[in-house]
Amino acid sequence: MRYSEIEEFIHGLNSTDDITVSVEQIGTSYEGRNITAVKLSTSPTNTKAILIDANIHAREWITSATATWIINELVSNPTQYSDVLDGVDYFIIPLINPDGYEHAQTVDRMWRKTRSVNAGSTCRGCDPNRNFPYQFGGEGTSSVPCSDIFKGNEALSESETKALSDYIQRLVADETVNVLAYLTFHSYGQLWLTPWGYTAGAYPEDHEEQISLGKAATEALAEINGTQYTYGTGADVLYGVGGASDDYAKISGIKYSVTVEMRDEDEFGFVLPPDQIIPNAQEIMAAVREVAIRVRQEAVTL
Repeated sequence: MRYSEIEEFIHGLNSTDDITVSVEQIGTSYEGRNITAVKLSTSPTNTKAILIDANIHAREWITSATATWIINELVSNPTQYSDVLDGVDYFIIPLINPDGYEHAQTVDRMWRKTRSVNAGSTCRGCDPNRNFPYQFGGEGTSSVPCSDIFKGNEALSESETKALSDYIQRLVADETVNVLAYLTFHSYGQLWLTPWGYTAGAYPEDHEEQISLGKAATEALAEINGTQYTYGTGADVLYGVGGASDDYAKISGIKYSVTVEMRDEDEFGFVLPPDQIIPNAQEIMAAVREVAIRVRQEAVTL
């Protein structure tokens, strides 16, 4: 779907007796497009939550397709997904980088970054997943505006990353609900990446819990279609990345913070065929179930 179609879909969602849908604009992109979050809740007494975002990188179209599929499934069939929804609210942002996404739709299919103007350069945008204020400017980043991994001139220089950062901080500070998991949807590689991602060999105190969830989630995912994912810290499995949203969410107080690199491995890369959208989404939903199970087991601190 194009940006306007995603917005139309989101704003066309309706609450029912079984699930409450709340839609909120959490920010505006550089070019003035809305960044929209959807909250799904089956009870006002829920005290735990999962935050999901998608398409921070413009060319990773499967991520928004999966996020909107999940929203549609949960809203359309809440009783079928009671094991996912009971006791847990969901905050889902299907499109973090709408300017880049539209540019990838209309001009350059492989566009990755935002579309902000860089002073003194003809190259536009920065890599929003290098722009968060934790280990900013560290490994896997560039100070060159024309680079695909340009970090920006300062942390949160982009309106898109500032919107997400503010939203994370607001949710974390909310005393009525505990956001215990953050899933940021990316492609590709079939990877489940846990903290820390900024450098290899660095692990949080709860590393074993992060890895056990990765094992459970990827095993559940594989049961759907046999798709194999690798799990481990982002830097150990892939490469070090400074200023990424997953590490930022973790350091901000969200216990389980995961980058999910979706299908596939090499054959199609970023240009995943449409007939893989639903199988991919079904796999990810199986993983989300495991995250929900783990979130329910966590103690709440209200």
